[in-house]
Amino acid sequence: MEEGYALRQIDSIKNTLAEITDIHDALKIRDQATAIAVYADAVGAEEIAQKAKETQLRAERKAGEILTTMPKAKAGRPRKEIGDTMSPISNRLPTLSDYGISKKQSSRWQQIASIPTEKFEEQIDESKSKGRELTQAALLRNATRQKRVEEINKASKPTPELSTDILYPVIYADPPWRYEHSKTDSRKIENHYPTMDLKSICSLPVGELATDNAVLFLWATNPKLSEAFEVINAWGFLYRTNMVWTKPQIGMGYYVRSQHELLLIATRGSVPTPEPANRPNSVVEYSRMKHSKKPSVFYEVIESMYPEYKKIELFSRARVDGWDAWGNEV
Repeated sequence: MEEGYALRQIDSIKNTLAEITDIHDALKIRDQATAIAVYADAVGAEEIAQKAKETQLRAERKAGEILTTMPKAKAGRPRKEIGDTMSPISNRLPTLSDYGISKKQSSRWQQIASIPTEKFEEQIDESKSKGRELTQAALLRNATRQKRVEEINKASKPTPELSTDILYPVIYADPPWRYEHSKTDSRKIENHYPTMDLKSICSLPVGELATDNAVLFLWATNPKLSEAFEVINAWGFLYRTNMVWTKPQIGMGYYVRSQHELLLIATRGSVPTPEPANRPNSVVEYSRMKHSKKPSVFYEVIESMYPEYKKIELFSRARVDGWDAWGNEV
């Protein structure tokens, strides 16, 4: 295949994509581009191969757009009532298998089609500038990460100032600890929510928010245990004891595979201890939640320990009946 002719052929089929509205035409272009890419790879024609693979990806995106708008075929054989019986009818909608498309292909192509055009073109241009092939997997991975970044940026709107107009004898806090070391971008905490450094957490006016006699329940991950004690001291509390949340599922870890988190309990002044009947077990077993989310059972535990007192949750993600809440997600 002469190189100039091949490049012109690719450009020609690529340009027809914008006008296509039929799934068969989109699949035909995809097959043509795939065939050219396979041949170009075999003979070492890198430029042709790259252009053909880009066209194949664009054809799959177009197929995804068309599939999104097509009516879905229902399972089973359609029937209609004729007299006293239900007879099969032949005007059923085509299924994916009729087009030679697998469910996985359909799902992936529609995911690609859902990427905004501007973002799609940015990824195409970036792959060209860096001289690397843009695969389906890389495209979807980048799109998923970008969507998560946008969600986190939306969630990281300025947190309202922590008001001390109302004082609380029970304070429950799950700080967004910042981790300095992460071997891969995929394991960064910031992929899930905005974090705070130790100085910023310590500087919150929690000491002014608490009554003179108060109890603090503070979540601490194992790597941040020493920092959690700094926070307790900065907020004007004295460590007393802790509870352990154990998880059936084993998590990640650099030294050990983490399977538990600590809920530190600290006090100030002379807040009474819970009544003997209201003292919970120190170990609570509960399945792992969405990243950093804590089981709702701990609200019940704290309520049973101190049923008489007004309560507030700091760094809250959602409001809970009977509790006040502060955080950028509530």
